[in-house]
Amino acid sequence: MYGPITTSRKPSMQATGVTPHDLGLGDAVRKEPYADGALKLLETITLATDAMCVQFNRDASILAVGLANGTIQIYSADDYRHLYSLSDSDVQKSRLPATTLRFSQTENTLTATYASGLIKFWHITNGQTLHTINEGEKRQTLASAFNNDASSFISAGSDSKIVQYDGKTKQVKNVLQATDSRDVMNGHRMRIFALQYHPDDPHVFVSGGWDDTVHFWDDRTTHSVRKLYGPHICGDALDIDPIHNHILSGSWRKNNVLQVKALLQGD
Repeated sequence: MYGPITTSRKPSMQATGVTPHDLGLGDAVRKEPYADGALKLLETITLATDAMCVQFNRDASILAVGLANGTIQIYSADDYRHLYSLSDSDVQKSRLPATTLRFSQTENTLTATYASGLIKFWHITNGQTLHTINEGEKRQTLASAFNNDASSFISAGSDSKIVQYDGKTKQVKNVLQATDSRDVMNGHRMRIFALQYHPDDPHVFVSGGWDDTVHFWDDRTTHSVRKLYGPHICGDALDIDPIHNHILSGSWRKNNVLQVKALLQGD
């Protein structure tokens, strides 16, 4: 079990005109983490700015945290020590958030996407950028996923397209998207925030975003092969259970936030 990530940013009171000083709290106001039910907080990592995404490596020994300024912080998951910071001139120039983090099969490398449209492949221990893909200033890259043998990875974002890359060469293999016809819903029409390959199939993956649909894809084709309506996904909130062949989705709403659906079930 590992503790949560929190930030040290103070709650904003500008809307009411009330300041912490007016309440006699000085600069000490901040929302402390808490847990309901049987959950127990073990530790808190305090950050200088908002955490936008987090990811454990495969053996849960280290934790990567992507920040709102684009910097990635690496921590030991055993004692919560800060180990490394990942940032370069591109990140420092844009200062836009890291949006997803993915540890590669080689545990010392990490792939990160950014709202600036960049995809970066990092060597964790020496802090060097191994490769950079620039998807363009007009595209915010918001989601990514590797298939089970790392032969392909995909990215998606603000333009509703999914780009498939060769895992070794980093060259584009395919662009998956909806048809031009508004009468057919075989792809996304709005921002895509989540991607997840099937753990047992190197070609099948699911995607979700703002248009209240989850789409099922085969990366050897151009359009989605199936869809389901309902989940309003605004973050990295899709996963696949290969044992029961179910998908788990998380939606931005008050009720029915988490939903499970059979992967092989039709619309």
